Amino acid sequence: MGRPERKGEARFVESARSLGRVPGVSNVRPGYSQIGKEKVMIRKLVGVVIALALFMIVASAGIAKEITVRGKLQRTVEAGGWVIVAEKQKYLILNPQKFQKEKWFKEGTDVEATGKTRNVMTIYMEGTPFEVRSMRPFEQSGSDASVTVTSL
Repeated sequence: MGRPERKGEARFVESARSLGRVPGVSNVRPGYSQIGKEKVMIRKLVGVVIALALFMIVASAGIAKEITVRGKLQRTVEAGGWVIVAEKQKYLILNPQKFQKEKWFKEGTDVEATGKTRNVMTIYMEGTPFEVRSMRPFEQSGSDASVTVTSL
């Protein structure tokens, strides 16, 4: 064995050992065994799995089901908005401009609309935001308002 280490050398060797830069000297710090490394790896793996699970939950929430709504067209309280009133539920039409040129698109018309509900903010204070894919007039008898959910 060589000469005795001085205090400054001991600190240098310890810091270099932790960086793994001293040849022939183990980079495992005292008290930090292979088991400690395994625990750190397990913690990292658990963190990644939790992050992936949270991502999947958030992503699946964004998957909307297509629904068919039958009800009456009504204007919203705020200017420019349209809703379909069905079974005590109002669906705010997000894209009314797509249908406004149709002769039947007027207040009080019974319609059947197919589309998806969306989780978005609007300036309108009523109805569930509903992006309509197709809409047509519908002949209803009495209180035939309904909502049908179909999976894609």
